[in-house]
Amino acid sequence: MPGVAAHKGRALMAVAVMMATVMIILDKTIVNVALPHMAGTLGASPDQITWVLTSYIVAEAMVIPLSGYLARRFGRRNVMLWSVGGFVVASVLCSQATSLGEIVVFRFIQGVAGASVIPLSQSLMVDAFEPEQRGRAMAFWGMGIMVGPVMGPILGGTLTSALDWPWVFLINLPVGALTLLVLAATLRHEPRGSGRVDVLGALVLALGIGALQVMLDKGNIDNWFQSRFILACAVLGVALVGWFVARALTRRDAVVDIRLLRDRNLAIACIIMFVFGFGMFGTLSILPLFLENLMNYPAVDAGLLLAPQGILSLVSMGLYARLNSTLPPRVFVMSGMVFSALGAWMLSGLSMQAGPWNFVPAISVMGFGMGFFFVAISTMAYATLPRESTTEAASLYNLARTLGQSIGISIAATLQTRYAQAQWDMLGGHINAFNPAVKQWLSAQGLSLSDPRAPALLGQLLNQQAQSAAFLQVFALIALSFLGLIPLALLARGVPRDRWGHGEREKAD
Repeated sequence: MPGVAAHKGRALMAVAVMMATVMIILDKTIVNVALPHMAGTLGASPDQITWVLTSYIVAEAMVIPLSGYLARRFGRRNVMLWSVGGFVVASVLCSQATSLGEIVVFRFIQGVAGASVIPLSQSLMVDAFEPEQRGRAMAFWGMGIMVGPVMGPILGGTLTSALDWPWVFLINLPVGALTLLVLAATLRHEPRGSGRVDVLGALVLALGIGALQVMLDKGNIDNWFQSRFILACAVLGVALVGWFVARALTRRDAVVDIRLLRDRNLAIACIIMFVFGFGMFGTLSILPLFLENLMNYPAVDAGLLLAPQGILSLVSMGLYARLNSTLPPRVFVMSGMVFSALGAWMLSGLSMQAGPWNFVPAISVMGFGMGFFFVAISTMAYATLPRESTTEAASLYNLARTLGQSIGISIAATLQTRYAQAQWDMLGGHINAFNPAVKQWLSAQGLSLSDPRAPALLGQLLNQQAQSAAFLQVFALIALSFLGLIPLALLARGVPRDRWGHGEREKAD
């Protein structure tokens, strides 16, 4: 089979591919915990240090659409080995950075190097296994996608506390070296492609996606379109991506074949994955803030509290691997949406008085649903495509996932900020000298309205309640967004049964 090892080495290749996926996904969240420590060492302000995250995200988004072309031109084996190797080298450089400028540049290089790993690893898994085994393969690969974000804060907090922030990058050295060795041993050489490519189109696409990513990552911090910089990024990004699409539709040498989106299942999977990003990644971004900033959990404890999400994702992925031969993928996609919506709705009913064990059921139910969803949507995306198109399709699919992730995080953060302000205004109107509840609360604290400490305590309480109510509103909206995707999943074309199991073909819609 082109590009992958013989049957005996298939399992080992799958392990190496998942290790590479985990390493890349983990790096997105493991660095977050270390940012305050980096800021102190590198002499950066809180706003400046966030460019450590932005530079990586922008670089990754710019290169993901080019993954299909790079694989065609140089072969998937070569691109995978260079990507993993470059990522490891850039990680070591990041650990040795002595200034903000250095680490931002090294993180950009790291993002460029690692961007192709996820789409190529997914296409390798799709091609390495026969259609009837693909569900199990996607379940195994999906474990890295789901477990990485949960492990990141735990591992990042532990390494930063026990050692120092450079170790969040140095941890990639042994993992990456082992992954490189196994990949080199199990991936076969592929013939290099030839032919011209639309270089201008590739540059236009990369700059357009990069501008949109900067807008999404910095928009909430800079008050969105009140900032000329954010507005310029938005206009530039939309204009360049629009130009690329118009150009790609008329050229045979386009760096990304967007005509693959004529396949209904791939198009619907990309749209669903894009929208699902609001709920999935929005939750992963604001739930730790709720636990750490309002509930006062240390970062490591908050990460441990989120661990059931990853564990239940693994459980549902394993269950999918066993049941995928009995039901079509879209049934599992819709089931995952229902479970995810239920978990988000349970989160929206909690309060500041909730204890750790109040969060676990909601987090577990959501994780169970996300595991079902993520593997099934990946299976459905490629089910009706010819094998030779999987690498190009993986680039489009993972670009939708990346942009959906960024938009989800941005929307969740923006809504939380706006809702908190609205709650502050509404609740603040009830805090006055004529409200007996205010006097009773102050009395319970041993204070009176005339005490100079009273305004500060009331302000702190008001902020906590406003922030808490805002988080819960966002969780409720996330639940509705999950449910709103179910009708879209019904539009997917019936998948031939031999693409998800055994037996007769399922009739197309």
